Amino acid sequence: MECHRLTCQACGSRRMNTVLLRDADEKLVVICADCHEFVARWLLSSHGYYHEGKSFDSYLRSLERAGEAPTGRNLQAHFERLQKEARSDFKLALKQLQAEGKDF
Repeated sequence: MECHRLTCQACGSRRMNTVLLRDADEKLVVICADCHEFVARWLLSSHGYYHEGKSFDSYLRSLERAGEAPTGRNLQAHFERLQKEARSDFKLALKQLQAEGKDF
């Protein structure tokens, strides 16, 4: 087992807030408590995860730990789609929190 603490790539803080989004999937969006920047998003399944500011290799390691990987030809497109979706989910989480009058 490994245990890691998240660090904001923008400011270096380890203080995080996590928001759970539920639609067809369940997703966790992590927001820096100090600078309010997007840190990470997890899809609660075995599809790996996208971590803002981390490399493609980091994403590949997450897939390896999950025991799956898209085909080589589709891998880059899959990562780019995941990156775009994760950033969109971050904006959605902020909008939803604001609509509900909750701080982050």
